Parts: sequence; C-alpha cells; structure tokens
Amino acid sequence: AIKEAGNIKRFIPSEFGMDVDRVDGAVEPAKSLFETKSKFRRVVQEEGIPYTIVCANYFARSCLPSFYLPTFEASPKDRLLILGDGNFKEATDRLTKLILAVGYSAFVKGDQTNYEIEASSGVEASALYPHVKYTTVE
Repeated sequence: AIKEAGNIKRFIPSEFGMDVDRVDGAVEPAKSLFETKSKFRRVVQEEGIPYTIVCANYFARSCLPSFYLPTFEASPKDRLLILGDGNFKEATDRLTKLILAVGYSAFVKGDQTNYEIEASSGVEASALYPHVKYTTVE
C-alpha cells in the first residue's frame, strides 16, 4: 500500500520502543507479536521502502519509575501493589498476558539492553547529543 500510494517519503513503524529483531526467548503472546513485526520489517526492506526504526529500550523512562505498575506515576515509597491475592498463576485476558509478556522480555530477560549497536545499521542516541547529561538506571 505504501508503494502504491506513491507519496510516502519515509515509513516509521510503531515498534513501542523495542527492537523486535533482537528479542530472544520471548514468551507468548508477545513472541507472536515480535515475530510478526520482524517479518513485516523484512517485507519493508525487501520492497525498498525508505524507513526509520526508533528503538528506545521499551520506553524504560515511562516504566521504571513505577516498577512497571501501570496504576502509579512514580514508585511507591511506603507500599507495593501486589496484584490479586499474591498467588498470581496466570492472566486470563489476552491484553494482560501481552503486557506481562512484553514486560518480561524487556525487564526480566533484558532483551532491549543486552546488545551492541552496529554502526552500519544504527547509532546510540547519546552519540548524537553529546551535550545532554544522561541519567542511567544504575
């Protein structure tokens, strides 16, 4: 559809800040999502469509302050939310399963931080903006 339209200069897919080609060992339902997005990347490349992929380590800035708890804007100082009765076995709805699987891939497995950026295909943002003082998670 992009090629048929003829007026698209650059395609920027929504990757949710993740590099789906670097995910290793994801669990369902995120695994299927990542595989589909990765296959779509190959089609875009094979068709010669100009594209830019933005990977931001799964928007860690948005998730880390709240320990990946979507109900908090910042980490609680005096309490921690335990979902359910604390004996969480499995999510029953697909959306919760997907959110937990993506969080597992990003924060438990470290799929978005355990790789070097190849100069031929990408650049580290801090190299583009050396004047900006960055704060690390450590």
